[in-house]
Amino acid sequence: GSSHFGSSPLGSGPNEVTPALRQQQHHNSIRSDRCSRTPAMQLGFLGIWAKLLVLARVLAAESTAAAIASSASQNSASAATRAEENPAIARYRELAQHYAQDAKEAEEGALIWSERSRALAYGGGGVTKRKTRKALKLRGVRSFARRVWGVEKVLRDPRPVKAEKAALKAEAPYLKALNDYTMAKMSYASTAQGYEAHSQGDLSLARELFGYARQYQLEGNHEAENNFDHQSVQLLKQAKQMKGVADDYLAKAEVIARSLPAIQGMAKAARSYAAWQENPEGVLPPQQVYTATVAPPSLPAAQLGAGMAPMGSGPPTLR
Repeated sequence: GSSHFGSSPLGSGPNEVTPALRQQQHHNSIRSDRCSRTPAMQLGFLGIWAKLLVLARVLAAESTAAAIASSASQNSASAATRAEENPAIARYRELAQHYAQDAKEAEEGALIWSERSRALAYGGGGVTKRKTRKALKLRGVRSFARRVWGVEKVLRDPRPVKAEKAALKAEAPYLKALNDYTMAKMSYASTAQGYEAHSQGDLSLARELFGYARQYQLEGNHEAENNFDHQSVQLLKQAKQMKGVADDYLAKAEVIARSLPAIQGMAKAARSYAAWQENPEGVLPPQQVYTATVAPPSLPAAQLGAGMAPMGSGPPTLR
């Protein structure tokens, strides 16, 4: 009876604890300890968060106050500077700021209208193309463009420049000969004038000596008379010779002068032939094309539409 009463499902005695029961009691104690700690930890975290929040607000307030103070000091310094600077300079600075703003607005507006125009031109489909072609045809822009391109081709044509170089090269020897002949003519003419002047001097002196001879003849001094007669005769012969040389040089100068136009004609012919070889079609040089302009097409009064004014013509035209 005693052995049956003393046996227990939990162990050999009433006060003995099994390992499973001990482990369960340990887990229960840990769970109860955690449950008791959680509220305290949460309260600790809330306190720390509240302190951090208060600190952040204090720092933000201090930063705002510092920024306000800095801005106030800058404004006061700027006001003092503006008070000290020249009013005219301040006015110019203000106008410059307005102009800059107006330019910015104008640029933005131009960009907007440019985008609208591009969208209208490329996004209008066939309607815009048809209207544009009709307006261009009505104004005769195609023929005008052809004439403009024709003038441009003339300006780009290298043949007139080559022709001018060839012409200068061809006429160079004739121009040199013309210059040499001109210098020779001037030399002969100058020499003839010198001999003429010498002849006139000898002739004047011969007349004086002849007068002296006649004076000595009246005085009966035949020796002096013969001496002065002889000298006057010699000077007269010398004057005639000088006159002949002067006439000869003058004749040569006249012959050379008559040959100058022929040399000029040969130079012109050589120039024309050389230019024709390089530019047989006679394309105008650029310096002659610049003086003319292509006349824009003008519309008859009956064909002028609303807002379409006739395009006027300019100075000398190329049609």
